[in-house]
Formats: sequence, C-alpha cells, structure tokens
Amino acid sequence: MKLGKLETDRNVKLVVSIPESVDADLAAYAECYQQEHGTEVPQSRLVAEMLRKFMQEDTDFQRYLRSARQPAKPAAKPAAAAAEPVAAAEPATVAAGASD
Repeated sequence: MKLGKLETDRNVKLVVSIPESVDADLAAYAECYQQEHGTEVPQSRLVAEMLRKFMQEDTDFQRYLRSARQPAKPAAKPAAAAAEPVAAAEPATVAAGASD
C-alpha cells in the first residue's frame, strides 16, 4: 500500500464531488486499508492523505513551493557612475621566440 498508518492532523472541511467509479475505488481502498492496518478510517481521511502524498511526490510542485517560499531577493543597485575613469589595461606582450 502506498499509504502507511495515518497520523492525526487538524482538519479543514472541503466539499468535493467525485465520479461514482472513483467513489467505488475509494471504498475498496478503504477496505484494503482496514485489512492491511487493522483500523477503519473514513474515506475523507484517506483522500486527504492521498492528496498529501501526491503533492509531496510531485517534483514540479515541490520546486514551485521552494521558490515561492524563498524571500524575495533585493533589487540590484544600479552601478554608480565612476568618479574617475578606469585606465585600460595594457596588452600583454610576448617575447619573440619564447617557448612554453
């Protein structure tokens, strides 16, 4: 089973409609979960855990969360006009006939 024992967490109510075929599979999953773990849990708890696991394993979503949670980088300061002109570097000269 992809889901291990469910942990307790604070709940928020969310009302959704699902296709009958998904509801039937969810009921079967709940039965399987009960046989595997010896605990009967409401389908709503299974759905919540399935969503949590799905989002944890979605690499694009996790990348998004990491970037969205990082503090905004400060804007780069514009380069100040140089008070003194910078002298151009003199080109290097190589002695004729020198070998490496």
